[in-house]
Amino acid sequence: MPIDKERVEREFSDHISAGQLGYLRAGHLDVIESERRGIGFVDSASGRPMIDAFTSAGCFNVGRRNPAVLKALDEALENLDMGSPGLASAAKLEFARRLTALAPGDLDRIVFACGGGDAVDGAIKLARAATGRAGVIATLKGYHGHTGFALSANGKEHYRGYAEPLMAGFDFVPFNDLEAVRREASETTAAIIVEPVQGEAGIFVGSDDYLRGLRELCERLGIVLIFDEIQTGFGRTGRMFASQHSGVVPDIMTVAKSLGGGLYPSAAILYRPLPILNDYVASNPGFHPTIGGGCDIAARVSAAVIEQIESLGLVENAERQGRRLKTALE
Repeated sequence: MPIDKERVEREFSDHISAGQLGYLRAGHLDVIESERRGIGFVDSASGRPMIDAFTSAGCFNVGRRNPAVLKALDEALENLDMGSPGLASAAKLEFARRLTALAPGDLDRIVFACGGGDAVDGAIKLARAATGRAGVIATLKGYHGHTGFALSANGKEHYRGYAEPLMAGFDFVPFNDLEAVRREASETTAAIIVEPVQGEAGIFVGSDDYLRGLRELCERLGIVLIFDEIQTGFGRTGRMFASQHSGVVPDIMTVAKSLGGGLYPSAAILYRPLPILNDYVASNPGFHPTIGGGCDIAARVSAAVIEQIESLGLVENAERQGRRLKTALE
């Protein structure tokens, strides 16, 4: 039955955001999602099938309403609830086992989070607290979320301007410019945070030399290297994680978005068992508490997402289709 679009838009404008509605209309995106499955949905107002090329900024890597992930959520709701934060559970351990088995190098320690910005917040908190340093180098046009530390690391004035003045200690350099990072970095720098591929900025790929140069610089100056793989992770670049193209393993990696299968928010901070990081987390296990992050329902959903990525060969398919698209464009 067609939905009353006029009523929905009127009430959306009254109770949520008239500005957002105007923005959607300007981009011909004033559609109302229904029958969500696979690669798209049906606009319930017009009945038109739509291919979803946005995928909620990368949340639907395994498709919309993936049946196997939906089944995992149903079973979790049948037998579990969110659980108590901090308590051990079989669901948490299974999720952690699957995720660390996928992670590059020795990124085998996890701090749970409830979303991308929350994960970036935790990563920066960990780097600053563990090193005892305050400085953070981020990139112009970089995108890391809209919460406290994450927004402070955002390299776009468009987003930062809403909430300035933000947290002190953040400096910005051009992406892919290793010399600019070298000029800015010092022994007072706690972390360098980058996306291996800048996504929201317009898809700019970090070169192998750039990412490897960051790794060398961080090791020499005792800086924590953070890769934000929230958009680039879980197969979108033809590798499980974009950093695997260059062979660079960061000290901390943030993941989120598609990890929740488009059904239940889920995120994580992965870090290497370096003494400086390991010792800090061991001494301060509650440094980044979360209610929803890593809860039993999120853990069951995320474990199913990982299983689907592997069993369906989605990473290999992304690599094949990427090659096909590039060849056709050329």
